[in-house]
Amino acid sequence: MLRLLTSLCALCVVLALSTAAATSGAAAPRLETALANALRAPGIAPTRTAALAVDLETGEVVFSSRAERALAPASAEKLAVAFSALRLLGADYRFSTEVLGQGELAGRA
Repeated sequence: MLRLLTSLCALCVVLALSTAAATSGAAAPRLETALANALRAPGIAPTRTAALAVDLETGEVVFSSRAERALAPASAEKLAVAFSALRLLGADYRFSTEVLGQGELAGRA
């Protein structure tokens, strides 16, 4: 599980670096190769990994590896979601949450 988490972290780093390189105008390594390498981890069978990367502006699939496989999501999936949310919404964004209820309070609960 630790190796899978490490692979997913590497995938997020590759995505962040490739985005930064593309934004700064620097020459980025081939994204497809970098993402494929990030999915490779010693001791983890390739059949236990899958990935799909989509350009959020165009909807174009920029990377796909066994994306049709139904796998149970790992808790490390939060890393990619958090990265995307930070990039799109910014660090200062706050979700608003409403708490609704019905009945009487018993003390503070």
